[in-house]
Amino acid sequence: MMTDDTDPSQSTRMEPARTVRVGLSDRSTVLATVVVAACLLVGAAGIAGLAAADHGDDGSGPVPAPAAYYGDVTVNGEPAPVGTEIVAMVNGEPHGSIEVTEAGQYGGSDALDRKLVVRKAEAGDEVTFVVRDTTAAETATWESGDVQEIDLTFEGVPDQSESDTDDDQTGETETPESGTPDDQGTPNGDEGSGDGSAGGGGGGGGGGGGGGGGGGGAAAGGSDTGSEDDATGAGPATDVAQALSEAPVVSEASADVAVEDGANRAAVTFDADTSPVDSITFESDAVEGTVTVAEIDREATETSVPGSAASVSRIDVPDSATDQAATVRMRVSTDRLSELDAEPSELRANRFVDGQWQALETTVAEETDSAVVLEAETPGFSYFSVSAVSEPDAAIALDPATSTSGSSVTLDGSDSTTEHGEIVAYDWTVDGDSYAGETATTSFDEPGEYEVELAVTNDAGETDTATETLVVEAATAPATADQGTQAPTTSGSDGGSGSDDGGNGNDDGGLPVFWIAGGVALAVILLGAVVRVRADDGRSRDPL
Repeated sequence: MMTDDTDPSQSTRMEPARTVRVGLSDRSTVLATVVVAACLLVGAAGIAGLAAADHGDDGSGPVPAPAAYYGDVTVNGEPAPVGTEIVAMVNGEPHGSIEVTEAGQYGGSDALDRKLVVRKAEAGDEVTFVVRDTTAAETATWESGDVQEIDLTFEGVPDQSESDTDDDQTGETETPESGTPDDQGTPNGDEGSGDGSAGGGGGGGGGGGGGGGGGGGAAAGGSDTGSEDDATGAGPATDVAQALSEAPVVSEASADVAVEDGANRAAVTFDADTSPVDSITFESDAVEGTVTVAEIDREATETSVPGSAASVSRIDVPDSATDQAATVRMRVSTDRLSELDAEPSELRANRFVDGQWQALETTVAEETDSAVVLEAETPGFSYFSVSAVSEPDAAIALDPATSTSGSSVTLDGSDSTTEHGEIVAYDWTVDGDSYAGETATTSFDEPGEYEVELAVTNDAGETDTATETLVVEAATAPATADQGTQAPTTSGSDGGSGSDDGGNGNDDGGLPVFWIAGGVALAVILLGAVVRVRADDGRSRDPL
């Protein structure tokens, strides 16, 4: 009987103990599972983050690491001078540049040295290297993350001054300050006088022809400064001289020099029907011989007479009088004035000397129904012309009239006009910078109001200036979701990354989406684990 009573009681007491041990074991298993799952989730999220960080802004795929180059560099057989810019080109487009800071070397081999970095290329692309439009003999094959030492050799590179001249001819490149030649070969103003007595202060003569055209002297014909094309802005000076010597002679008249009665000076007079020159009076009475006036075809455009030509002639005097000062009176018919649509006050005499036309101080000496007679002082003799000149009218057009910071603005002076001749120089001044050309392009980094000034010069050396105010507004930043504008959502069909801003995988607050998703998943797992543990714990306490 004792045996029967003891065995059932012992069996009854041990059963709950076994149930409790089973419950504790289950909870440990569940908690271990939760920990492992959490670790896996965090690791997966980190990997996803790294993958996302390695994608481009458009979500199209990983951005490859750039390639970098360095080495020695020679230009025209000499070490490249400091300041030389080397541009890396891929498929005809610049993809990076570096400036030589140590003669004969670009970049350096040390990890912290600057290098010529080339980005956004594809494996296998050919990289070429350019200095002032000249391509090096060496090339590179682009590979992501590649760092190569490549010694570059450039031959036939133009001098910096030649390159700058080529740039100026586009009308869109910054040029030196005024006083240096512009892209038309015409002085910007400092060289306008030529030789003083030969019209250096041209047009200063009162109410007569050419009056008021101050400074027209050398500017009327350009200057030898800068290039051979300076003479009147229309071609090399030697070409003009040759054109004058080869131009057809329309008429020719000769007359003997005679000493005027009661005066210590010699003079010669021509008939109005045979010569555009009315008379010549020398300051000395020692001049003897014959003076010949040959009228040249004024339609010969190669002679490059400033303004609108009324007459062109060559005056041959005795050798002793070639450099003799004199007063020349020249005649222009009223019919010719009508053809030019000019007024007598617009007429000016010019003398060709030192390869260019120089304005002479000119006055209107006489007006009749048939002709206008001009009087001009000359320091010597060669070719002479009479032309109608006028002041130009400068006009500025800005495109756009109101710009934003960082945006390009086109400066256009093509609406500028001149009644006689042509405009040969456009000089821009914008916020302290100078540009040359009929059009130019500039931009401003800071908002504000900027004065744009344009000075135009015609082939007679006359100038006019216009100003306009350019308004530059601050650039508007792109709207974002947290600035009150709802960002469009994407489903992947537009090539985005599936985020609400279509680009970087972030939500409106900037928190990466994969972290949000991972947090939600982890919370669900933890909640399920707690429920399971509590359920097991409840069962372990159940006596049945």
